[in-house]
Amino acid sequence: MILLLFEYLYDFDIFNKGFKYIEDLLITHFALANTFLVLIFIYLIFISIVYYKLYQKLGYEGILFIIPFYSLYLLCKKVISEDRGFLWIICFIPYVRDIFYVYLDYKTGMYFKKSTAFNIGLILLPEVFIPILVFKKDKNDNYYDTKDENLIDGE
Repeated sequence: MILLLFEYLYDFDIFNKGFKYIEDLLITHFALANTFLVLIFIYLIFISIVYYKLYQKLGYEGILFIIPFYSLYLLCKKVISEDRGFLWIICFIPYVRDIFYVYLDYKTGMYFKKSTAFNIGLILLPEVFIPILVFKKDKNDNYYDTKDENLIDGE
């Protein structure tokens, strides 16, 4: 009985068809796949530069954006409050994290003294407005220090 099952599966060729389909797909769309991978690589490099500059503008070393939870802790500590750096833990709660990221984007805009319209754009399209926030030269690059409400000199 088992031999009949294996013979049926071998005749049905269930294993070979799946790999042949993927191989044909890769051969026919090789140029498109390579273009897509290059665009993803360029996007990752651009976002890395943006967050490097963001952390420099916040007053930290830029390379700290790479450390997963510590970078979020530093962002919460600087943008929200010195005493509330622990709020990054909220990111582990499934639906609360979305509200928290909206709040974090809003507070980031407020920290850099941006208008309400810019903050709404920062909430809705952070991939567009964070690079604008980072690369735009302001007339006055002084930002609020959330600890004692004094002005600090930004990068």
